[in-house]
Amino acid sequence: MSSPIVLKTGAVLTGSLGLCEDGYIRLDFNALQHTELIHLVSGLDDDPSGGLKCGTGVAAISGFTEWISTARPVVSIGWDWVIGSRDGRAYYMMVGKPRSNIMLIDDQCRDLGFEATADLLMARLDRLIWQEATNAAITSRYA
Repeated sequence: MSSPIVLKTGAVLTGSLGLCEDGYIRLDFNALQHTELIHLVSGLDDDPSGGLKCGTGVAAISGFTEWISTARPVVSIGWDWVIGSRDGRAYYMMVGKPRSNIMLIDDQCRDLGFEATADLLMARLDRLIWQEATNAAITSRYA
């Protein structure tokens, strides 16, 4: 049983199939591009010395962030990050591929698969200004 993805404005995303029995929300990349994402939670890893490498050194601070849609059913995308340094300034950098309840589909409603979906999710997240919200959440939660 599937239901359409409805934005908070009441608009229904075209090309979406909604929540499926396997727990995935299937939608095409165009619908993903138009899905508004908001910050849900961010946190620090319990053991940042677990060997996560950033560049040539071990990252001193690492964590996770989770973002959700304002549409129903709720799309959830989470990923890991590290704090790196460039030109003497700290910045948040995504590590690995995102995790999500999304399965992207092609124009014939066939699953693109896990790898292609993760790669396209990364392309969508490149447009998301997540570092500031993540930093604010981390500062608020741990400072």
